[in-house]
Amino acid sequence: MELFKIAKSELGFSLPKREMEVYFSLFREHGKQLGLASSSSISEKGFEKLFLESVLILKEFSPPQGATVLDLGSGAGFPAVCLKIARFDLNFTLLEPNHKRFLFLEKLERVLGLPGLEVLEKRAEDFAKEGRTFDFVTARAFGQLDKFAKTALPFMHLNSLAVAVKGSDFSREVSALKKFPKVVFLGAKEVKFKKAKYQIGLAFLKKV
Repeated sequence: MELFKIAKSELGFSLPKREMEVYFSLFREHGKQLGLASSSSISEKGFEKLFLESVLILKEFSPPQGATVLDLGSGAGFPAVCLKIARFDLNFTLLEPNHKRFLFLEKLERVLGLPGLEVLEKRAEDFAKEGRTFDFVTARAFGQLDKFAKTALPFMHLNSLAVAVKGSDFSREVSALKKFPKVVFLGAKEVKFKKAKYQIGLAFLKKV
């Protein structure tokens, strides 16, 4: 896969071959059936795009070793599983309320066999009652920023950072965050590779 070369040259780390092959194999096998991605994405090139867009987060900021990360609506594992494969030291909790997608993630967790990877079949509002907080909260294609802020807030402590993976233009969504005075919008950043065509938008939120 070309993504091995891109990750090495652009991000400076080597992706583990076994884990990458396991992920792609299960994604290709179950992706279309479970509605995890569009038909065009169930290919090596489509997987490469989704994976590299996920690890692009690490080009903008680097979580400290052993940090805890909650991923909301994990779906096919983008970005959480990708980040876990790139950073074995991080501790991920994946939250997925859809039963079929949860079963996919659960199988992926079992086959990968990586410590610090937890998959839960729960709604965010139900999980929030457990009172757990995380150093980082992430989500991709989660909807408007105000929805993400409302969902992420119960899981944040004062030093937490919430990171939403967005499209290239989401400026109109920022004004709606005024409804949540306990959440501060720290800013947005468009992140891209120098030589590869992939890019994402990131929105950063903090609890006050």
